[in-house]
Amino acid sequence: MSFVVRPTPLPGTEPLVDEREALRSSGPRSYDAIVRANIQTIRSNLQSIEANLRNLNRNFISRRIVESLHDKLKQTFDVILQTETAFKSWLQEQQQTAEAEIDSIEKQRDKFLFEKLFAHFQAEIRRVQDLSDQVRLAAERTNNPAAAAAAAAAAAAAAADGEEARPLSYGESSKVILDMENAGAYGGDETDNLFITEDCRDIA
Repeated sequence: MSFVVRPTPLPGTEPLVDEREALRSSGPRSYDAIVRANIQTIRSNLQSIEANLRNLNRNFISRRIVESLHDKLKQTFDVILQTETAFKSWLQEQQQTAEAEIDSIEKQRDKFLFEKLFAHFQAEIRRVQDLSDQVRLAAERTNNPAAAAAAAAAAAAAAADGEEARPLSYGESSKVILDMENAGAYGGDETDNLFITEDCRDIA
């Protein structure tokens, strides 16, 4: 069980917790700190991407901004991979201690915390996939200004008619910037048991 901490991480990719220091104490609270910090980093990156996408939709498409969005998505994917590793190690530790003589209340608390944070993590992965599709479309508009102008005119007409723009589909693109098929730490059968009903925006 190990975590790779880059000596000079790119802005937006560094966890807010020193993973080496956290692992010296080990246990659920260490994984809790790592995962919470990484989820906050992912959210911060996505908020930045969303703000820049709004600017692109209002103004002329800038290739430089689109490239910076690509970079930010790649940085975010690095944090996703770090978080996957933490979840996998955390799950392995839970399995190893399942038969140990540990207070059942503590086990339940650890299980609840794991499920809660994993649900938040999956929600952020879905946001990343959606935003990667939007960035891809912005890149296509950069390469085809005429199509971009037509799309803008159509959007304006739809807004004037009170129509809602069609939401982007997660599965439409064959060129999604991030490989989201490998972004989930667990298979479908496992994730079905890990989601809980609560507000996935609050991880405090």
